Amino acid sequence: AVVSTQSTGVSLQKSRVPPVGAVTGHQHNVGPVYSVVCHHTHHGKIPGKSDGKHAWYGWGGKEHRTSDFSYVVVTQRLSEGMTVRFRCKTGKNLRVMGNGDVNGMGGDGQWATFTVHVLGPGRYGFCNKNNYWLAIKGGRPCSSMAYGDPDAGFLLHLNYDNSVSFESQTHPGRYIGVKRKGGHAKMAIAGKPSTKFYTQVV
Repeated sequence: AVVSTQSTGVSLQKSRVPPVGAVTGHQHNVGPVYSVVCHHTHHGKIPGKSDGKHAWYGWGGKEHRTSDFSYVVVTQRLSEGMTVRFRCKTGKNLRVMGNGDVNGMGGDGQWATFTVHVLGPGRYGFCNKNNYWLAIKGGRPCSSMAYGDPDAGFLLHLNYDNSVSFESQTHPGRYIGVKRKGGHAKMAIAGKPSTKFYTQVV
């Protein structure tokens, strides 16, 4: 269950496709789903909509199309020093092991309990109570023991169902994912169910 979804924030992100956490909705409560965007025009920043291919905004009683816009994105913000666990699709918690393995078969012990570290604007690191950091190296999730390791830095995205996803800062567009069967971690693309984790603040 979701224990905490606190400290969320809103940001603007330029992207070729709607990023994880993009705000969406219907124009008239039915019909196509649009992303909420912010257009960058010579009139200033103007809210509008996008279908993922084109974007429109209203000005002067008319609807205008433009390609210069950013998606409105909701992101999860955690505080420095906060203690958390991340429940995954296996029904258990994400854990980082001493042998380098990352999986979704953790309980409530030290391997699956993390301290949050704020590494920079929108960037986070997660170190478990045994001093192993969640990381992605060589195309796979693993552990790191080095503070400040770039491979152990993540952008944290808040999904529509209040789960979070970890995007690697050294492999943009690639996320930590956990297989339901066996619980082994892998690198996955945005939007996959395997990339969704539910934050529990301990």
